[in-house]
Amino acid sequence: MKLDKNKIELAMAKSKITYSDLTEAVSVGSVNRARKGVSVKPMTAGRIADALGVPVESLLEEANSK
Repeated sequence: MKLDKNKIELAMAKSKITYSDLTEAVSVGSVNRARKGVSVKPMTAGRIADALGVPVESLLEEANSK
């Protein structure tokens, strides 16, 4: 699953969660891969979404954007 970097950062801002906060819930490597647009496992996408308090669908990269 590919997550959209801008959507992750927007969710972080809305949730007032820092990068450090996010990496307490999900490994640094997983967060970095997701933010670089590299595909992550569905479970990882779910953990990131849970940590941000948003549905995973709201973080997915649009199919036509790359």
